[in-house]
Amino acid sequence: MPAFALPPRLVETALRPVYRTILNDRMPVAWQRRLLDLASGVQPVVRDVHRDTVRLGGRPAERFTATPPAGDGIVAAGPAAPAEPTAAVLYLHGGGFVAGSPRTHRPLTARLARGTGAVVYSLDYRLAPEYPYPAAVDDAEAAFADLARQHGGDSASIAVAGDSAGGGIAAALTRRLLDSGRGPVALVLIAPAVDPGADAATMKDDAVLRRGWVRSACDAYRGAAPADDPGFAPLHADTHGFPPTYVQVGSREMLHDHTVRYVRLLRKNGIDVTFDVSPVLWHVAQLQSGLVRQAAESVDAIAAFLHERLTA
Repeated sequence: MPAFALPPRLVETALRPVYRTILNDRMPVAWQRRLLDLASGVQPVVRDVHRDTVRLGGRPAERFTATPPAGDGIVAAGPAAPAEPTAAVLYLHGGGFVAGSPRTHRPLTARLARGTGAVVYSLDYRLAPEYPYPAAVDDAEAAFADLARQHGGDSASIAVAGDSAGGGIAAALTRRLLDSGRGPVALVLIAPAVDPGADAATMKDDAVLRRGWVRSACDAYRGAAPADDPGFAPLHADTHGFPPTYVQVGSREMLHDHTVRYVRLLRKNGIDVTFDVSPVLWHVAQLQSGLVRQAAESVDAIAAFLHERLTA
């Protein structure tokens, strides 16, 4: 749990103007990226986790590994790095396909590393509009293949997770991997963007996401792909063969309805799905796990799910 916990509604209210300012379709994408990185620096990150920078599938990535409790927090790469666990999680950050980075998601990925005992890789995949679909999915596939090679060609000890845009990429990646005869042992989706081609006018703004920004970001990611391309919009893809999947979403957020539809699709195709809907948390409030008890509990529940599947 956080060293100190703030009331969820207080944190949500404080974050609303921050996200409204940064995630704004009138602001240049380069500024959105810089400001998100800067804003992430005020969010507490769990201690006893070692972080270093690596290359994965040709892209930069941050690698998080739990250290003994005597550690003094997240440290830079160096000779004191702990031995690498045998299980791995490939994490794909959110940010509307145009922003976000491993840095913005350290409160979540570091906590997952501590809770799972696995090494967590947060991939710095290519972003739109410079690199529209399928660049992000291609990068994720290359990263997964790299991890599989590190595990002797065996993907049975590798899980995939992602939030928001990264959740949509994670779902698309899983389908692509299964079609090639392999796949992760487990999948975690936090408020996944599984239908970015949908009409944003039919959605409602929430504490984090606004329709204008969502529309511009998803259009930038889409490129020349049809709105119902299953790789671009996993809600239109086949989910047969998916691994055990854990899905979280807030009941008051913009992507709630799409997430519910995706869970129904998974269950219709016989997939083992754990589905948690929070009446308290906002879009990817798991990033505030160092401030809000309910957000910390949410990440810890994901970690428990992954630990069980990775050690089975």
